[in-house]
Parts: sequence; C-alpha cells; structure tokens
Amino acid sequence: MPDVDTEWIQLVFGQPAKSYFEWPAEVDRRTRPCGATLARLSDVFEHPLEYLSRCEDHSLNQAFWYLGGGSGVFGALADEGIEWAIRQRLIRSFPMLFRHLFARRCSRALGHRSEGGSPLNMSCYMWWDFDCWVARPSPILWTLTVWT
Repeated sequence: MPDVDTEWIQLVFGQPAKSYFEWPAEVDRRTRPCGATLARLSDVFEHPLEYLSRCEDHSLNQAFWYLGGGSGVFGALADEGIEWAIRQRLIRSFPMLFRHLFARRCSRALGHRSEGGSPLNMSCYMWWDFDCWVARPSPILWTLTVWT
C-alpha cells in the first residue's frame, strides 16, 4: 500500500460538513487539478478502507462533490497535458472505490426519493452526473471520422 500523506487525506476528506465554497483555501492549494493530485487520489481510491475508514460519511460525500465539481480535479482526467497512464490509473481505481467504500457504507436508499440513508449515498448515486465528465472521441478517431 502506498504511503499517502494522512494530513492531505484529512484536509480533503475530513472537513466538517459545510459547503465546499467555505472550505479553507489550503484545500484548493493542495488539490490542484494536476498529475500529482490524480496519482494521490488513485492511491486513496485503490485502498479506500485503509485511507478513508476514519472519515465521516457526510465529509466523504462533500469531498467527492468538491472533487467532481468546483475544484476541477476530476476534470483533469480530460487534460491531455497529464500523462495518460496517470489519468487511466485514477479511472481504473473507481471500481475499487465503489466496491470497498460505497458498497459497504452506503445504505439501500435512493436520495432522490427522499428515502434517507447515509449522506454518502448522494455522491455514489450521482457519481456519473458530476459536472466534470467529458465524453469526446480521441483525436485520431475524430480526424479519421471527419476527414474520411
């Protein structure tokens, strides 16, 4: 298991419940949308039980919304200036995050139906609806499609 800075994990995933617009500026400084942040998140998502077990569900939920929204971190997955292997590793860590964190800590309730449950349910349920996912063809395929 990689050695991830526990202070960074607490900073990102351990914030008390509040709007991420009110988070300390230190969070933004230490979670820039770059290759280093994506690699660090890969480490955490590949081993969520080890790194996130002490975090409260509401704190995790707000951290995932922060990463998928205002911070632009997940949006960096579309940044071709970041090596593909780094971006691909984070994408490939999602099943481990879902299997070892969401599946164990989310309740069998749907938030959009006001069924209650864990605060973590919302980010799990809405994961693919975050505003950061970009679908586009690869440049090679786009070129072949447009010019043939």
